[in-house]
Amino acid sequence: IANWDGMDNMIAHKNPEIIYGVWQNGGLCRSDNGGKNINTGLADTIRSSENGLWVTPIGMNPIHPATIYTGFTNLWKSTNYGKDWEKILDFDSKMFDTVNRASISIIKTAYNSQEHIAIYKDRQSSKIFGELWLTNDFGTTWQKSSLDLPVDSLSLSSIEYHSENPDTMWVSFYTSNSAKNLYYTEDGGKS
Repeated sequence: IANWDGMDNMIAHKNPEIIYGVWQNGGLCRSDNGGKNINTGLADTIRSSENGLWVTPIGMNPIHPATIYTGFTNLWKSTNYGKDWEKILDFDSKMFDTVNRASISIIKTAYNSQEHIAIYKDRQSSKIFGELWLTNDFGTTWQKSSLDLPVDSLSLSSIEYHSENPDTMWVSFYTSNSAKNLYYTEDGGKS
């Protein structure tokens, strides 16, 4: 639905007429009528102060499709289809133990639990590693995963939650080394 380079997209699971499209560096648009008309500039207020990646990720709450997420330097949430935004993961605050100033590259919500969200910030250099951040309370509190993941040398490519148990998840990495490309946890990323 975007007239620019097509990036990420999603369709509201309770109303397929509501379609979102993303173009480079976090441009976000929505159509409420299956693509016939497009409302552009939904994330422009965020874009004016933060950087989004070339392919800026978006996500949707699995229970309430009016709640969507977008990842720039911080994680943002809208509860009204992208009209208004609230910062729910603020890496600018002193609350988080991170030196990684990269923009968020992956957002994943659990299939059957609106409380569980995972985000990933890619590594910036050989000294600033990638970070997997997890919440199981709607984003009120966040924890950096303590899984023994190769975030020092590889980039995470995907996060998947189990369809029935959001504490069970898989993460995969870009690599040709099959011993290092898929990791699994049953305790929400604690081990």
